[in-house]
Amino acid sequence: MLKTWRLSAFEPIEQYREEVRAKYHADISQELEMKRVEGLYPFEGKWRTLEEITELQKLMRQKDRTIFVDLIILFIIIICFLFVMNNLLLSLLYKQ
Repeated sequence: MLKTWRLSAFEPIEQYREEVRAKYHADISQELEMKRVEGLYPFEGKWRTLEEITELQKLMRQKDRTIFVDLIILFIIIICFLFVMNNLLLSLLYKQ
C-alpha cells in the first residue's frame, strides 16, 4: 500500500521532469542547428569556426609536447639527484 502511494505521489514530479527535459533538449538542438548553419561548432565551451578549432588544436599539441619534454627533464633530474645522493651517502659510510 505504501509503495503504490509513493509511486502515485511522485508521478507528477516525474512527468514534469520529462517535460522539462524534452523542452530543454529541443531548445539545445535548435540552437545547435542555427549555429551550424552559421558555420560554428561547439569546442571547449565556445562556438568556433573550423579554422579556429584547427589553430587551437595545433597550439594544444605544441603545449602537450612542451609538457612532455618538461616531465622527461624532471625525471632525468630526479634520477641524477638520487644517483649523486646515493654515491655521497655510500662514500660517507665507507670512510668510517
